Amino acid sequence: MLDGTYFNGYCALTAFNGKHIIDWQFCDREKTASWTRLLQRMTPPQIAVIDGNGALESVLTALWPDTKIQRCFFHIRQSIIKHLTLNPRTVPGQQLLALTRALMKVSTKSEAANWTEQFYQWQSMHAVTLKERTYAKDNTAARPTRVKPHQTWWYTHIGLRRAERLLHFLLTKDHLFPWLDLAQPGELLPKTTSPLEGGINAGIKEQLRLHRGLTPQHSMALVRWHLYQYAENPKDPWSFVQHHHWADNPKPKPLPEESIGPALYDQHFSWEDGNGIQKGWGGRR
Repeated sequence: MLDGTYFNGYCALTAFNGKHIIDWQFCDREKTASWTRLLQRMTPPQIAVIDGNGALESVLTALWPDTKIQRCFFHIRQSIIKHLTLNPRTVPGQQLLALTRALMKVSTKSEAANWTEQFYQWQSMHAVTLKERTYAKDNTAARPTRVKPHQTWWYTHIGLRRAERLLHFLLTKDHLFPWLDLAQPGELLPKTTSPLEGGINAGIKEQLRLHRGLTPQHSMALVRWHLYQYAENPKDPWSFVQHHHWADNPKPKPLPEESIGPALYDQHFSWEDGNGIQKGWGGRR
């Protein structure tokens, strides 16, 4: 599982095998150079689960051509809802949302084949609707915000079309069901990045919340230690302590008696501080 999490102006790219953190890389954002730096240090796995980041997918294709890419089902669902909303107005949108919900429940190869057939049937049934266009005329309604000023036409059901294009792309690239195709008998491969995002990366955010106000350097040190604790064989932190870390600090010299200021915490007070019995009409009715 590969994912990036942002904190204090930085980003931590993490690689997780379901049990342990394999490696990580600090960067400013998820981009081709930072993902390349991380993946070049690793052995190509059989399957990589990603959330759909474009830079990561291009680096995976270039560096690990034999590795199967599995798109995270949770992020697929979120993208479809973004395009269709939870209450689509059209019948094709309602049917596609139902297909997406059915996709989340697929658990066997036969169910995957059945779902793929239903999706292609839906495509054929609504091919005309997907290609429907709206032309810019003087008497048309207001131009949608997504449409550029010089465009003379646009797809009427753009959200429906984008959702359909996403699922069609994932099927064409074979990014939907590698978690079923590569699994051995009795083996369950991951189909989401949730164990990484909701577990380790969420722990990073919680640690930073508990230690608010850290400088960028200290926050990176905290994240580094947090990730190191999830490595396969982390060492005892005390084993990193060297002899020079225990150097005796010089004892502070006692202050001369005349330089000691007035007592701050005792049973007395100083009139110079404005304390004492106050007289006046304050508080009276």
